[in-house]
Amino acid sequence: MIDSLLTEYTENTNFWKVYPAFLKPKIYKDFYESDKTKGKKHSSRIMWAMNFILDRSKFNPYSKLNINDRTDSVNKEILEDSEFNWEMYSDLVEHTRNVLMTEIEKNYWSVVQILEDKRIMLESTPMTLVNVDKIDKAIVSNSKLRLEIEEWRKLLEQEQGDGQTKGGIQESATERGWL
Repeated sequence: MIDSLLTEYTENTNFWKVYPAFLKPKIYKDFYESDKTKGKKHSSRIMWAMNFILDRSKFNPYSKLNINDRTDSVNKEILEDSEFNWEMYSDLVEHTRNVLMTEIEKNYWSVVQILEDKRIMLESTPMTLVNVDKIDKAIVSNSKLRLEIEEWRKLLEQEQGDGQTKGGIQESATERGWL
């Protein structure tokens, strides 16, 4: 993932002015041009919100929340609309995920999300004599998932080391060919 687009975020910062390269891909350009608000403020806020949801870096105060809590928090605190519906932006979100994340990152975070979902399910399932074996099997499979997560994490660390230039400077998204 690009280190973080969020390093440039302030409540009044227009996403499009800070990251004009995002206007090149057609999906973003169409989204930008469809925004009729003054200064393209609406689409800018959605782009920032989307990055708060997708960004897992240390720069994101929501990064440790599971995806549902992170989305709810961003809707309330960034978009100031707790009922915001992301469905109409699903293509934009998926495209942004593909722009910002490598395959290794997507796989890593998918497995992490599966483990989180299973943890929540196990916590909410009362243990009974009827389901104790199923719960035991789920716990064992969680251990396997943790090992898989560790393998993906190692690959992710290797990959992130590949984006360094001479002097340890991180390559930009354009240099890496993402934009």
